[in-house]
Amino acid sequence: MLAVVTGAAGVGKTALALSWLHSRTDRFPDGQLYADLSAFGPTGPATPGEILGRLLRGMGMSGDAIPLATAERAALFRSVTADKAVALLFDDAASAGQVRALLPASAHCVVVVTSRRRLGGLAVDGAVMVSLGPLQPQEAADLIGATVGPDRVAAEPAAARELASLCGGMPIALRIAAARLTSRPRRRLAGLVSELADERHRLDVLAVSDDSVSVQASFDLSYRELPGAAARMYRLLALHPGAQFGSGVAAAAIGMPVPQAAELLDVLVQSSMLVDVAEDCYRFHDLLRLHARRYVEVHEPQGARQDAVRAMVVWYLDQAVAADALITPLRRRFGDRYQRLPQAMIPTPRIPQPNDTSRALDALQNELPNLLAAQDTAARCGWDELVWQLGEALWGVFLYRSHYPEWMAACERGARAAAQCGNLVAESRMLVQLAAAYLRLNQPDTAMHWCQQAWERAEEAGDGRSQATALENLGAAAHAQGRLADAIGYYRRSLDLNEQHHEVRGVALLQCYLGYALSDHGEPDSAIDSFQRSAETAASISDHHCRAQAIVGIGTVYARQGQFALAIAEMTAGLEVLSATAVPALRVAVLERLGEVSQQAGDLLGARHNWEQALDLYERMGDPKAERVRDRLHALTTPDTAPSTTS
Repeated sequence: MLAVVTGAAGVGKTALALSWLHSRTDRFPDGQLYADLSAFGPTGPATPGEILGRLLRGMGMSGDAIPLATAERAALFRSVTADKAVALLFDDAASAGQVRALLPASAHCVVVVTSRRRLGGLAVDGAVMVSLGPLQPQEAADLIGATVGPDRVAAEPAAARELASLCGGMPIALRIAAARLTSRPRRRLAGLVSELADERHRLDVLAVSDDSVSVQASFDLSYRELPGAAARMYRLLALHPGAQFGSGVAAAAIGMPVPQAAELLDVLVQSSMLVDVAEDCYRFHDLLRLHARRYVEVHEPQGARQDAVRAMVVWYLDQAVAADALITPLRRRFGDRYQRLPQAMIPTPRIPQPNDTSRALDALQNELPNLLAAQDTAARCGWDELVWQLGEALWGVFLYRSHYPEWMAACERGARAAAQCGNLVAESRMLVQLAAAYLRLNQPDTAMHWCQQAWERAEEAGDGRSQATALENLGAAAHAQGRLADAIGYYRRSLDLNEQHHEVRGVALLQCYLGYALSDHGEPDSAIDSFQRSAETAASISDHHCRAQAIVGIGTVYARQGQFALAIAEMTAGLEVLSATAVPALRVAVLERLGEVSQQAGDLLGARHNWEQALDLYERMGDPKAERVRDRLHALTTPDTAPSTTS
């Protein structure tokens, strides 16, 4: 049996291997042998010949019986171990070739290899590969308790958990922290936690001065073995805004093609300086990120660091712009990055560019933590134009996948940034999108406040299209407040401006919104006329969502008139306008309304069917409206569930 345990420096590879072997001594009656292969030793890796000499001596052979040539030593070692059951631990291996020359011949032997490198070549020899990661939180706390004593951990359980977290579950860091506490038995764990909380000095604190043991020194050995280009990528990636990253943004940071960047990332993974968590998705261990950040501050000039960060932020912006162009192809756009779409739409494994809205949404949603981190980084760097453009590019994913806290934070940052750079049109746009989030959350008063701010910026800018958008949203907020006459007035003013500026999609949307307001205001004939105009206009530009909304609106008018068969027919037709593969947010409102009308018509099974579909979509979207539909389903009594009246 051959097992290879790999992982970062200090993750506990040797301790795990020794513990496993010591617990199985009865299975190896012919003994256990340990050999330090010294991949990171002061004089470089030990040669196979040197190691074989030590192993043969460990088997009891005298020096004069051991041949000089490495090949002869290997043959002799295989002969000596041919019929034995021996356990061998080869610690800190440098390469597969170094290990292969040391393998015994007996099927009864077990060889455990530890290495900071992956040593994938040993898979050819039947190796079982074990990748060792940090300890889990409770395991880390237990390790601290085993050194400092369980009473100290029990006295400060929260501090012990935080200490384990700050050490990232890394055994070497945990042992150093515990050693510092052991040397000062009256010190509180919380005191050491306070020291470690400062990221700038955490690696300095994780050191024991009297025997030169430190996390920094352990990581330094691995870093010094990296090729120059890989070492530079390691340094620059410490500046990445988010926790995880792929080859595309790594290429942007270092300024090279993606295939070459992917090769360097593989070097870092093979050296256990990065962790690959999924296809083209990597991350640092927390302490290695601090180590890389320390090196980037020493070895990269401030200008180079700033250029790398900006390149990564721009890369995320371009990917978001490219995805958003697929998600919301008909909307009017702001920002110069949209003018560079042919450059931005470069397929990468993490942000695919399919002609598929759902896949583009999935890709954008998966990257949302990094996109928001990029926006925050841009804000801290004072790159205001990039900040608001990132907010603009995220509109599609917020519109269809909600993420309300992130939505509001991104729009607030975007509005502040647009104000900082004096871009009134962009500021109005961000404020409108902020208001839309509050409308979705059924907070129309707050939405109205932001809509009024948006209108003031648009009016000050003298931009008719922005004024139309602000008026549209003022109408939506007034509609939600129940101020129907005001809503109709806002909608009509917005419609006029859209017609003046030949904004066909805006005209279709406003005709639809006006139809709903007129219907609620008790003007059914005017509402149907507005809906029909909207459906025709939307059809002319292939806006299936707006057309479906308008057709459903006609059904709503019929439902209010008690013409349920006509209402259901219109709403079903509206649903059919949207394909089954359409973005869930486009279908869910239609399904919910169709359920309402089905219930009014006495078709309880139909109502249940539509609401169950709506609930499934709301839950998948993480939309709070799921609770409303769940309540409706709970209250609904169908013939199948009604209590029996027969005796």
